[in-house]
Amino acid sequence: MWIQTILGHSTTSSGLTLMPMSIAWPLSATFAGRYMYKIGSKLTAILGAVLIAFGGTWLLAVELDSPYWYFVGIMIVIGLGMGYATTPTTVLVQSAVGWQMRGAATASNTFTRSIGQTVGVAVFGTIFNNSLITFGKEHAAGGWSGGGNISDVLSSETINKLPASVLTTIHEGLAHGMHLVFILVFFIGVANLIATFFLPSHNKVMEHQKQVQH
Repeated sequence: MWIQTILGHSTTSSGLTLMPMSIAWPLSATFAGRYMYKIGSKLTAILGAVLIAFGGTWLLAVELDSPYWYFVGIMIVIGLGMGYATTPTTVLVQSAVGWQMRGAATASNTFTRSIGQTVGVAVFGTIFNNSLITFGKEHAAGGWSGGGNISDVLSSETINKLPASVLTTIHEGLAHGMHLVFILVFFIGVANLIATFFLPSHNKVMEHQKQVQH
């Protein structure tokens, strides 16, 4: 709800914003699986990490008056990066063990990824909520103090009744909280890119894969 208020678009438009990622991710994952053994799994993963880091950098440039195509472009870039990064890293995990353990390795990789998503959402939500409350107390000037349920405040019945000054404060508070989340996403993207360079080379992966199969 709050992101729709920031963007100033309806639910349909917000869905269209996320649609490029849902298309780019499986598309790039398909390409990664097809060309991974030609250019190397590590190089493919690095390409994905670069795109993710670039998307995180682009997020830092997002402001309240940013054009709509910013969000579409970011979703495409990050979606492509996730597809190129996820496929080779999954194969790397599977290649580290023999055939009899690949099911367990794949399940462990999926479980770890799910844990990361859960923790990430919790951390991002905490940062956003704390920032929203702090911003409201510092800038509300007796109007909105950042308390209560923000979803209730942003409901169509309530938001149309708010004074323009309060509505502006809410928009700025939401944008400030999202910007802090974007900063964290940027650093995570950079850290992920650095970590990708420490992955084993494609030749080492193939040699190890032959060893565990015998």
